[in-house]
Amino acid sequence: MANVITFGMAVGGASSADLEPVASNNKSTGDQLPYIVEVTQRTTVVQNEFPEELEITTVQTAKVVRDIVFLVDVSSYVGSHNLPFVKQFMTSVVNMLDVQPDRFQFGLMQFSERPKIELNLNSHQNKQDVLNRISQMTVMGGSVLNTGAAMSYALSNMFQASTGSRRRQNFPQVLILITGGPAKDEVKKVADSVALAGVLTYTHQQTEMLNST
Repeated sequence: MANVITFGMAVGGASSADLEPVASNNKSTGDQLPYIVEVTQRTTVVQNEFPEELEITTVQTAKVVRDIVFLVDVSSYVGSHNLPFVKQFMTSVVNMLDVQPDRFQFGLMQFSERPKIELNLNSHQNKQDVLNRISQMTVMGGSVLNTGAAMSYALSNMFQASTGSRRRQNFPQVLILITGGPAKDEVKKVADSVALAGVLTYTHQQTEMLNST
């Protein structure tokens, strides 16, 4: 069974310390993006003894396949002033990748006090479908942030074959958590369960976000 790889991004008034309970190390999301955007083709140009002769070798590596789910805090901690930055981040990730059913698939889930699935891994056919759904996101509001429950819900409902996950085919599963405030529920036990299941977690501080306070 493929691992679910979890990234965390703190926005607004959140600090990287808020994500420590779900992190297995302190590598940033940016440090891990090369894993998501893995190079699928490499071209090598070899200069021979004679300048007019070039040998060009193209090496095809294994096809890169990922299932990526955005788990996004849309509480008052993020707010309408920070949401555009969140959308911009997600859009930049999607735009880098080849989105189609046999390559990169995306899911989207919002949460505040309760989670809400916006896009399953198998409910889109192309990149524009994903971008359209991201652009339609709105703030749910509220100051109760149940991050642990949202993570548990995402793992139990988004990464299933019935909703498009290719986990049984051993394709890597990626969860990108974006949150703007401290969790009001139990996170560490959820993170421990995730770790026991072989999940790797990462944190990222998005410093260009506006502070919500």
